[in-house]
Amino acid sequence: MTEKLARYGYTNVKCIDSTGTTGGFCVGWKAGLNIQVIEVFLSGFSLLVDDEPGLPPWMLFCIYGTPYHRHKRSFWRWLTSVVQNCKMPWALIGDLNVILEADEKLGGNHFGNREGEILQNFLMDCDGIDLGFIGQTFTWNNARDASNRVRKRLDRVVANSDWCVRFAHAGVVHFPILHSDHAPLILDSRRNEQKRRYPFRFLEVWTSDESCGNTIRKAWDNPCEGHHSFRVMRKLNWAKTALKKWN
Repeated sequence: MTEKLARYGYTNVKCIDSTGTTGGFCVGWKAGLNIQVIEVFLSGFSLLVDDEPGLPPWMLFCIYGTPYHRHKRSFWRWLTSVVQNCKMPWALIGDLNVILEADEKLGGNHFGNREGEILQNFLMDCDGIDLGFIGQTFTWNNARDASNRVRKRLDRVVANSDWCVRFAHAGVVHFPILHSDHAPLILDSRRNEQKRRYPFRFLEVWTSDESCGNTIRKAWDNPCEGHHSFRVMRKLNWAKTALKKWN
């Protein structure tokens, strides 16, 4: 892999070896970029990026999230701890193997209430912001025939508020899925302003406007039948839709 990356101009390469036909993870950067590998994890890297003279460096986490359900809770507790200990602007990119919302999945089992909890908790605990994307929604598919095909947005970029302020015009592009089951992603920290799709986030400043509370109350008071957890999820979706129109 090192030789292949070098042919494309990536003269600086750090790899985690594969085990048989599984695993393996490389990061590479071209000459002239001031990047330092700080730590190599079992499933990723932390890189110190010093790309602007006169400004402090920032941390880039390149992460492969465990695909195994039985390991997900412990993996994300570990990752949360690692990111929380970072005291500088940071961004995190990778195949995280989790999704956030129902519209990030098409096919297969129905989206469960707990399916988005892991990533939701990580974002809340680490002051993380999903950077959204330009392009197709889904970054992975299971390569099955149409009736059994499952598509998900497993790959994404997350950053903290300090990084977002510093790179206010940053953008993430999803490219088509070709020759793989995953789509390539590009994080451009200096992308020109374009229309991007962002996940919904409630802003605390809205609470200072009385009409915000009225909007939520009106949506929440709509009648809904079914199991308690179903009613809660339905009312949350109604409130989200109403707040998007209100804002």
